[in-house]
Amino acid sequence: MRLFTILGVLAVSSFAAASDFLGIFLQGQRIGYMHTVVSDAGDGKVSTVVTTHIGAKVLGQGMTMKIVSSSVRKGAALESQKFSIDSGGRGQVIEAKFGPKEIALQRVIDGNTENKSVPIPEGALVLDDPTIGLLGKGAPEAGTKLEFYVLDPMTLTLVKNTAEYVGKAPFSYDNVKGTGEKLKIIDPRATTEIWLDSKGEMLFATGPLGMQMRPITREEAVGSEGYLPEVDIAAASRIVPDKPIEEPRTIKSLTLKLIGANLPRLKNDYYQRVHRGEDGTMTITIAPLKNEGTTVSTSIASSLQPDFVKTALNVPAEDAEMKKLAREVLAGETDAYKASQKLSAYVFKIMRPNASIGVLRDAREILRTKEGVCRDYATLAATLMRAAGIPTKLVTGAVYSGDGFYYHAWVENWVGDRWIAFDPTLGGGLADATHIKFAEGNPEEAFITFTLDGVKIEVKEIVR
Repeated sequence: MRLFTILGVLAVSSFAAASDFLGIFLQGQRIGYMHTVVSDAGDGKVSTVVTTHIGAKVLGQGMTMKIVSSSVRKGAALESQKFSIDSGGRGQVIEAKFGPKEIALQRVIDGNTENKSVPIPEGALVLDDPTIGLLGKGAPEAGTKLEFYVLDPMTLTLVKNTAEYVGKAPFSYDNVKGTGEKLKIIDPRATTEIWLDSKGEMLFATGPLGMQMRPITREEAVGSEGYLPEVDIAAASRIVPDKPIEEPRTIKSLTLKLIGANLPRLKNDYYQRVHRGEDGTMTITIAPLKNEGTTVSTSIASSLQPDFVKTALNVPAEDAEMKKLAREVLAGETDAYKASQKLSAYVFKIMRPNASIGVLRDAREILRTKEGVCRDYATLAATLMRAAGIPTKLVTGAVYSGDGFYYHAWVENWVGDRWIAFDPTLGGGLADATHIKFAEGNPEEAFITFTLDGVKIEVKEIVR
């Protein structure tokens, strides 16, 4: 799940390249390419169109994605952006018009049109290419930083980034060695290091999981359309701990040590406790709360947590079809905990896995097709639960499965005096203690998370 976001971060950036085509490589295999076209839009404006093609395997299934990102700017100031995103036969189009104080957004997905306004923080820079803002007047001093925002078309939110000019630095790949102006782009979802030539054009870039971007020829880029490398994105992004975890679904408390982690946003709450050591390591104890009989009716639960029964991005809780289906599934059940159980189990029962879909989707489209990844299971479950009046948060993080921790999504429901975690993807029951929580809330909060890239995990204690 997470690499879709990482690829999206790269794909919607309008970095110029010394070559019109940039190859995207993972574990030494090309998983896609980007094609950039920059043109004069008149009146001092510049138009940039970046087309990104991705093809790889996810959990053994072939996944393809095409993202076309276009922008018009005058100097560094954005006037408009448009994103067309297609994956696994699903598509959406997002258009953005930039004003002095807000962005007017329109999204068309599965035949439904949504409009939204996003306020721009006072004094904030909103960019598609931070190199312009940082290097627009020549190379600054090493260590110079620039704070700016980028528009995330998946969650329709502004994400704060920091660009740092590192200075002249060497790079190498295969048998190619060179020196360029190095920049580090720190995004809460992924950190990218970029080397530019004297004209500000990209020479080479690295990202999480050892991902690389470098110039390739047009023939290399498009000459093998339909090719799927053997590298599996899910396997490449998993974190394998120092020892296997047997029967993970039976664990009620798990203590892990994270080495090489700088994760200030890792959740520290009722669900899991995080201790940060002086040596830079982190110890996390995960113990999801269980129901202890203190439950209330769905109507009382919704009055206690009203913000989490509302319609949100891709979660149409007020949709008449969703409300009708929730009533049918519950068949008169009004206990918030039991109703949560029923709806989570229902989503698990009707859905089938399809890892070829790499875009965020509306719950109505998910219900119509009844297939998707964990994120889709969680989105549909959250919609039906909110439609039934059960306060529900989307949760993203990682879960242990098979041989390691894989990026994952699930839900938490308010049942009276606590939040209880359910996993509609893994059986529909309660989430076990191998679920590490990164973020929670509505989609725009839960789905902007981070990676565990470079982190080592040691298993310290298991309680069943």
